[in-house]
This record gives sequence, structure tokens and C-alpha cells, in this order.
Amino acid sequence: MHRQPVARCAAMHYVRGFMNIEELVRVDYFRDGGSYQAIFTTDDGLGYGLWLQCSRVAAGSGPRHRWLFEYRGYERPSGCVPVITASGQEQAIVGRLREALAHPRVAAGDDGLPAEWHIERLREMLASILERERCSYEDLIAEGFIQ
Repeated sequence: MHRQPVARCAAMHYVRGFMNIEELVRVDYFRDGGSYQAIFTTDDGLGYGLWLQCSRVAAGSGPRHRWLFEYRGYERPSGCVPVITASGQEQAIVGRLREALAHPRVAAGDDGLPAEWHIERLREMLASILERERCSYEDLIAEGFIQ
């Protein structure tokens, strides 16, 4: 396994670093219509997280997603900027998730849910990332994420 670059959002900018995902801590599925959050332990001890925001619920087709956030740590920081679709950053995220799913390791959590439940939610999250609505640089400006 090689070390992969990762972006951390903090105060509206990205800080580059390198880390390896060790274990999936949990995947949460929220009642806001279908947002996901995945949290991982990392070899550098900082942790790694992803948040996929539900943008709307379409009748008959379920939740739709647009805003994908990537961050270091176990909680999404304020001022986090979404990942642009089809970007190198998104491709790296998809690669990390595919690798995590190819060799799943789930940390023993205190939520009482079996490891397979978290793995299945991670599969769903990856599928939703691949099908999410377009997010461009112009969208980030229009929605006030950046100026």
C-alpha cells in the first residue's frame, strides 16, 4: 500500500498531507433524507472523514447528493469546501474507498451494529458519490463556499 495525498479543509483552503486509511470506524446514514458520513482511522493518527450531503429527495428514485466534503480528523470542520466532481481529488477519494472496500477492516465500535452494516453503507456511499449531481468551481462560488 502506498501513501496517498489527501486534502484537509480548514478555513476555506486545503492543506495537503499524506496518510493511509487503517480501519473504518463507522458510516452514519442521516435522517435528513440520506446524507452519509464515513470516518476512518489513519496511520498518522489524525483520522479521515467524508461527508456526502443529501441535496434533495426525488420521488420514486430516493435521495440525490451533490456536496461531498473530505477532511482530516473525526469531525467535519466549519468552512469545509466541497469536492468538485470529476476532479483529481474526487478520483483519489473513489480510489481510497474502493481500496477500503476491497480489504475491509472495521474498528470495533460502540454502536452495536455489525461490521457488515458499516461496510454496506460504505458501498452505498461510494455508489452515491459516483452518481452525484455536478459540482463545479462556479457552483462553489454561486453557493458561497468560496469567493
